[in-house]
Amino acid sequence: AAHRELPLWIRLFAKLTLHRWLPSFFFQSNPYLLTWIFGVKDPEHKRLIHAIAKKSESTFTHLSIDKILSWRNETIPGNLTRIHGAKDFLLPPVKGAQAKIMEDSGHFAVVEQASKISNMINVVLRNLN
Repeated sequence: AAHRELPLWIRLFAKLTLHRWLPSFFFQSNPYLLTWIFGVKDPEHKRLIHAIAKKSESTFTHLSIDKILSWRNETIPGNLTRIHGAKDFLLPPVKGAQAKIMEDSGHFAVVEQASKISNMINVVLRNLN
C-alpha cells in the first residue's frame, strides 16, 4: 500500500507518534487487542497470534511498528496483485484498487485461508508470461 492508502486512524496514529509513547510490551501483552486488530475469530488462530506475540522481542515489535508507521512509499507497481481480507482492520481493501478479496478474513487471511491464497498466487504467477 502507498502511505496515502493507509486507513485514517493509522495515519493519525503515525502523525501524532502515539506508538512511541506506548511501552514496547503494550503491543505484545494485550491478547484481546491483538485478536481484535488482526480480526481473528478462530480459537486456534487466536492462540497462534498470542504465541507469536509472546515470542517476539519487544524491541523488534516496537521498531517494526515504528517503521510501518513512518513508511512513505507512494509508488504502486502496475503489475501489483493485492490480496485483502474483507474484514481487515489494519490494511483494508483500498477503494478503487483491483484486489482479490478473501471473505470472512481479516489481516490474518494468509493463515486463515492459506490454501486459497496459495492457489491465487499460483494463478497470478502462471499468468505472468
